[in-house]
Amino acid sequence: MNEFLAFIEKYKDRFVKHAFLRLGCLEDAEDIVQEVFVKMYVQKLFHKLENPEVYFYKMTTNACLDFMRRKKIKLSVYQHFKDESPTISENDAIQNLKIEEEFNRINNMLKTLPDEQAEVVRFRVIDELSFKEITAIIGEPESTIKSRFQYAIKKLKKL
Repeated sequence: MNEFLAFIEKYKDRFVKHAFLRLGCLEDAEDIVQEVFVKMYVQKLFHKLENPEVYFYKMTTNACLDFMRRKKIKLSVYQHFKDESPTISENDAIQNLKIEEEFNRINNMLKTLPDEQAEVVRFRVIDELSFKEITAIIGEPESTIKSRFQYAIKKLKKL
């Protein structure tokens, strides 16, 4: 149990960022990650896995895809800001706008790529995973992952 709690503390923020960059909503991302942690705990998967981090990325990615299919949503960045009370501080509002702008900038660039290439870029650049880890998550040969990444970077440099 202590190992699992240490795992959660170590990787929680990375997984929330991973989910956020797919969903565009921090609250939904946090909910998804929590659901996956609970699922992992209830099914007693943690101690059975050779590499729980890779498996968790895969579970989180799938949970995000399921969520988007269920809700049939398009990326709606920080929709809750519109409903928030006016007591939000000016610093918080500025920080939130900066996060929203960065999210939009990154996703607009990634929208120019095929989905497979965009996902590899997210894993490699944003999630800072190795090609070997990405291969384990996606289930494609490492050479395929590397070539997708190279093609994507070439396209992004032209923007």
